Amino acid sequence: MGMIQDAGPDPDNALRRRMAATGIGYAGIDGAWWLPAIAPFVLPKATENALSAAGQACFALLDVVADYYGKDPDLTELMDFKRPGHIPGWHSRQPVLSLRPDFQLTGEGVVATELEICPSAHGYAHAMQVAYGCKQDIVPAVARLLGGRELLIVTTPEWREFMWEQLALCHALGELGARARLYCPESVARLQRRVRAGELWQPPIFGLSRKPDGWDDDITGRIARHGYADFIVGRTEWDEILANNASPVVFRFGYFENFESGLLEEMKMLERTGATFLNPTSFAYDSKSILAAVGLASVRKALGQANAGALAAVDACIPETVMLTDAVMQRLVRERRDWVVKFAGFDQGNSAWGGRSLQVGAQFTDDAWSEVLRQYNDLPFPVVAQRNAPTRRASVFYYDERGATQLLVDGATRLRAFFLRETRTSESRAVGVHITVSAKQTQVSEASDAVQAPVAFE
Repeated sequence: MGMIQDAGPDPDNALRRRMAATGIGYAGIDGAWWLPAIAPFVLPKATENALSAAGQACFALLDVVADYYGKDPDLTELMDFKRPGHIPGWHSRQPVLSLRPDFQLTGEGVVATELEICPSAHGYAHAMQVAYGCKQDIVPAVARLLGGRELLIVTTPEWREFMWEQLALCHALGELGARARLYCPESVARLQRRVRAGELWQPPIFGLSRKPDGWDDDITGRIARHGYADFIVGRTEWDEILANNASPVVFRFGYFENFESGLLEEMKMLERTGATFLNPTSFAYDSKSILAAVGLASVRKALGQANAGALAAVDACIPETVMLTDAVMQRLVRERRDWVVKFAGFDQGNSAWGGRSLQVGAQFTDDAWSEVLRQYNDLPFPVVAQRNAPTRRASVFYYDERGATQLLVDGATRLRAFFLRETRTSESRAVGVHITVSAKQTQVSEASDAVQAPVAFE
C-alpha cells in the first residue's frame, strides 16, 4: 500500500474550511474532528471490485437471517444466546437496505470484521468528498434509494453528539431535491441545557479525550448558522407522522438498547403501517453474533441456495467467528495468537462498538489471555471470538490544527464503505468509501488523533 505524498502545508486551513462549510461537526466541534490527510488515499481497482463483492455477500447473509430467524432452530438459538431481558426479541422480515461494514485490507482484497447496522459518518464521508474534490457518490445514492420519499433519521440521545453530520446529510440531500429530516426525541432547547450543565458531551467521550480550542456548545446558534432548523422534527411533528400512518424511509440511528421502549414501539408501529426501514426493527442485526451464523450448517446451506457464489463470497470476506462459550475456551487458549474477542452487543455501556471491548490474544501471555476469556465468558451478554485479521499498515501525511504537514508512520488502517440497495434484489455498490489510519493498535476508528481520508480508486 502506497503512502500519500506530501503536498506542502495548508496555512489557511482551506481543506478544513471546505469540510466545515458542509455543516459537519461532532459534539462541540465545528467541522472535521479528525486529522485530515492531505490528499485522497488511492487504492487499486481490484480493491473496489472486492468491496462490491463483499457488500453483496454481507447482504446475502443478512437476507438469510431475515428469512430463517424464528424458523431455523440453530440460527434462532445462536441469535438468542445471552440476549438480555431488556432487549425485545422482535424480528422484521423487511430486508436490510443499508449497511456499513468495517474492513481490514488484505492484499487487494478486504475482510469485514464488523457489520455496522446503525452507522454514523454519512455526513463525514460526504464532507470529505466535497473538500477533496472527489466524485460525490454517497448523497446521490441515498437520494436514488429514497425515490421521492422522505427520509426520517430517528436519533438516540446517547449518540446525539453525531447529530451535526446527520443534519449535514439532510442538508446535502435537500440540495438534490430530496427530503430528509432528523427526529430528536429530546428538544433542542433541553439538549442545550443539559450540555451546558455538563450532563452531556463532556470528554472523555468516544474519540475525544479533551475539549479542543473553539469548543462550541451553542447548539441553537449552530443550528441557525447552518440553516438546520427545517431539518429537525419535534415531538408534535412526530406524533402527526404516527397519526397519519405516513410511509417514510426510516433510518434507526441507534441500537435497540439505546432507545426508550416507547420510541422503539413507535418505530415498530411505523414499520407495520408501511414505513421502509434502512435497518429494520430486528434485534439480531444489532449483534455481532450474526457473524457467527456463517458457521451454521443450515445458514451455509441457505447461502449456497441463495445465488451462485454467495457462500464462497461470504467465506472470503467474513473471518471465522464463534460465540464465546465453555465449549471453545480450550481452543482459544491453545490458538491464542490467532484470535480476538469482543462484545457482540447489549452491554448497556456502548462498549460493543468502536473497538472499546476488543482484546487481542497475541498481546497477552497464556495465563492473562485465559483470564480475559474467563471474565468475558462470565458476562451476562454475548461475546464473540473472531479469527484475527492483521491490519494493513500505511504511512500518511496529514494537516495538523495549524495547517502544517505532519507524517503518521506505519499506522493501523480500517476501510469503511456504505452499501445501499433499493430492494432486496437490487445490486449494491460501495459509496462514501474512506479510510482511517491510527497510531493505535486497537480501537482504530475516527477520533481526534486519527487520520482520515476519502478513498479514490485507480
